[in-house]
Amino acid sequence: MLESGWTVLRKIERLKGQTGGHFSVGYLARNDAGELAFLKALDFSQALQSDDLFAALDEAIGSFRFEIEMLEMCAGQGMTHVVRALDSGFVRVDAGPLGRVPFLLFEPAEGDVRKAISSFGFVDRNWAIALMHEVAVGLQQLHLAQLAHQDLKPSNVLTYESGKQFKISDLGCASLKGRGCPRDGMRVPGGWSVAPPELQYGQLSSDWLVRRVAADLYALGSLGVFLFTGLSMNAVVRQHIADGKDCVSWLGTYKEVFPFVRDAYEKAFEEIAACFSDPVSADLLLILKELCEPDPELRGSPAHRGSLFEQYSVQRYVSRLALLSRRVAYAERKIVRNGG
Repeated sequence: MLESGWTVLRKIERLKGQTGGHFSVGYLARNDAGELAFLKALDFSQALQSDDLFAALDEAIGSFRFEIEMLEMCAGQGMTHVVRALDSGFVRVDAGPLGRVPFLLFEPAEGDVRKAISSFGFVDRNWAIALMHEVAVGLQQLHLAQLAHQDLKPSNVLTYESGKQFKISDLGCASLKGRGCPRDGMRVPGGWSVAPPELQYGQLSSDWLVRRVAADLYALGSLGVFLFTGLSMNAVVRQHIADGKDCVSWLGTYKEVFPFVRDAYEKAFEEIAACFSDPVSADLLLILKELCEPDPELRGSPAHRGSLFEQYSVQRYVSRLALLSRRVAYAERKIVRNGG
């Protein structure tokens, strides 16, 4: 039992295909009121198996400390769409051979987006648009604090209020402008499944907005693609990339391989478009195309190219997604009134 009164119940097993968990293990905890919460414990076992033990331990501990600091900053700024940490300290769990390990305890949540979709069995369009809107609000709150998430994926979006509210979680891979962050030196700081193609191919811009904020836009678009297809944007693109031109095989520059990447994205969106037939869905597809644009200098709002701050502003997409959500709700009410 933690000093704050929470009892660690059991380890949370990963869903099939779930990625991430950089040096951490998740547990379910419960308080005396019966509320459930997520406990994230630092897992040293991966670091202890590394060839460079000291570097791996330093990364694990540094990322954990950084996440605690960033969560405190987010809470201090009143970010409503970023998960809150209730407690931190040390706990005895089976997260490695060292006995007591550092932990973070997060506010109670029903689960993450993957779990929600698994329990629903299908994805309602309005629910998906509302989810994207809430996540966009969360990203906007982070970006206003000059903090880029870098690992936005379904398992890092938590659900509340019977799947009607959503918050962004896991800031362990985040990047705060103006200071060194534990994973900033990596080619892909977060999960490869949601990393934009320029990072996967090793193109790292010296501009923090291009390197980090544009990557968050891509991940937001990839989340939308996942909601409607069950696959990340990168997974769809992989099915269309020419032989030898994928990010693992390619040894040249991103500029050199870009024509093949562009072709793969165009083919991918031709496939994805089958899920977006009516006018509202067509507008949503346009948003996803802008967010998942493979050229980072063209990604984001086309109307604001030339000013990266405006072009990469998530606020544009917060507004557009809110409008789409209202249009869907209006259409549904109209159908009910007409007896459809």
